[in-house]
Amino acid sequence: MSNLNTKSSKAPKAKKGLGIKKSIKKPAAAFDLDVLSGKTPVISKEIEKNAVSAIESLPVGNNYTTQYVDSSCIEPDPNQPRANITEESIEELCVRIETIGQLYPILVRSHPNPESGYKYMIADGERRWRAIQKSTLIDDISIIKVPDSLSKSDVLIYQLSANNDREGMTVADKAIAYQKISLMFKAEEKTQEEAAKRIGITRTLLSKYSKICDEEYASIMHLSNTDTCNDIEALYLLTILKPLSEKIYSESLVLIQDDQVKGSVRAFVKLQIDKANHSDGDDSKKPTQPKVTRFKAESITYSSDHQLIQISSKGKTIEIDLSDVADEIQKYLK
Repeated sequence: MSNLNTKSSKAPKAKKGLGIKKSIKKPAAAFDLDVLSGKTPVISKEIEKNAVSAIESLPVGNNYTTQYVDSSCIEPDPNQPRANITEESIEELCVRIETIGQLYPILVRSHPNPESGYKYMIADGERRWRAIQKSTLIDDISIIKVPDSLSKSDVLIYQLSANNDREGMTVADKAIAYQKISLMFKAEEKTQEEAAKRIGITRTLLSKYSKICDEEYASIMHLSNTDTCNDIEALYLLTILKPLSEKIYSESLVLIQDDQVKGSVRAFVKLQIDKANHSDGDDSKKPTQPKVTRFKAESITYSSDHQLIQISSKGKTIEIDLSDVADEIQKYLK
C-alpha cells in the first residue's frame, strides 16, 4: 500500500451548486484547529490501519493504491446495493467527519465511461462520499483504487460484504443485489450454486431472496423497504401464502404493515398458511379439487405375491399393479 499523500494547505472553499448553508460550531480545544478548518485532511493511524484491513479483505494478487483526491472527481455507482441511505444519516456523518476526520477510506475504480467527466466510480463508501460532498469544510477524500481487472460481480460482492457489517442494508437491498449477482453468473454460464458459494450463503437461501424479487411480490419488498419486516424467512413465507389464498394474503399484509401482529411475524405467517390450507371460503385462486367418482367393489382378488389386485364392479374389472407397494400391502394384510 502506498503512503497516504496530502494536499498542500489551502483556505477552505465552499462547494458550488449544492445550496448548503452550514453553521460552523466552535471546535473543541482538544482538536487541531487547522485540521478542523478544512485546511488539511486528517491523516491518522486509524485510517491507515483501516485501509490495510480493507485491502486484506479484497481479492489477492492485485495492486491497490491509496491516496487523497478531490471528492468532485468521483461519481456514485448506480448499481450500489444499499438503497436505504437517509439524508439524516448523511448529515450526522458529515458533522462527524468534519469533527474527527474520515476514518475509513472509500473504494473506487476507474470510471467505466471515459466521457462522463468523472475519473472514478465508487465501489464502496457512498455515504462517506456524500457526507464529504455536503461539507463546506472538507474537499479531499481518502480512497483505495481497485484494479480494473476486478469483475463487476467481484465489486458487487465486496459492496455486499462491506454493507452487511453496517446499519441500513435491508433484506430488499440484499435480494436485489443477490439477483444481480445471479444474473452475472448466469451470463458467464456459471451455476446458481457457484453464485451462492461466492456470495457466502446457501443455494436455498439464495432462492428465497430471488423469489421475493419477483414483480408480483412488490408488496412484500415494500415491507422490507419500509423497515416493517426484515426477516427473510417471514417474507419468503408470504410468497407461499399468496397463491394459497389471495384474500388471506392481502389481509396479512395489512396487519403486518399496520404493526398489528403480536409477537413473531414469521410465526404469524405460518399460522396464516395453515389457515389458508384449511379454508373452505370462496377464493378464486384456491386450487379446485378433482372430481371423484365413487363405486362399491363387488369382489377384490389379490395375486399370490400381492403385487396385483383385481377389483370387480358392475361387470367390469380393474387391475392395479402394486409391485412398488407390495411390502406395504403385506403389512396391511397381516
